[in-house]
Amino acid sequence: GTTDSSETETEDAAQDLLDLEQQMMTNNYIEDIFSVGTLGAINYVVKGMNQLPGRKSVMLFSDGFVVCTPESPDRCARLTDSLRELTDLCNRASVTIYTQDARGLQYTGLTAADRVSGNQQSIQNALSSRSAELYDKQEGLAYLARETGGKAVFNSNDLNLGLEKLLEDTKGYYLLGYQPDTDTFDATTRKFN
Repeated sequence: GTTDSSETETEDAAQDLLDLEQQMMTNNYIEDIFSVGTLGAINYVVKGMNQLPGRKSVMLFSDGFVVCTPESPDRCARLTDSLRELTDLCNRASVTIYTQDARGLQYTGLTAADRVSGNQQSIQNALSSRSAELYDKQEGLAYLARETGGKAVFNSNDLNLGLEKLLEDTKGYYLLGYQPDTDTFDATTRKFN
């Protein structure tokens, strides 16, 4: 009787591992779709704003998106390239992106839904995994804001207060420009203006 019991436990553990891997693959696929969809929508909006004069702002309220995961380096390169192209487009079109994590303040401790075996290592892995996921999702939003001259608001349950902070940052901007006479810079003596 003990051989059958241990074989059943081994089969159950193997099935649990396969189910977990399948769930992780599905979650990564869904995150890819959301990330690409979010970046595509922002790209579309920025292209539409390109023809408008002056400085423009986009306020993005999102639950974030993961740019890089250790499990899929090809995804990391693809999303990083997409982010760079988007920020380059924003900078050329004078569009600043302001982001806010719409999830509010997130609890990263253990909950009743967590399945931990009770040992300290299992608990520590669950806590660090949840904190890393929160940071990774916020990093995509922070990158967009940072690279376009905007601001990011995280860990606030008051969306209105976050919006006020973002709007406050848009006040007081002005554009200075100087166009020198054509003979100011001699092309034979200076390469760059």
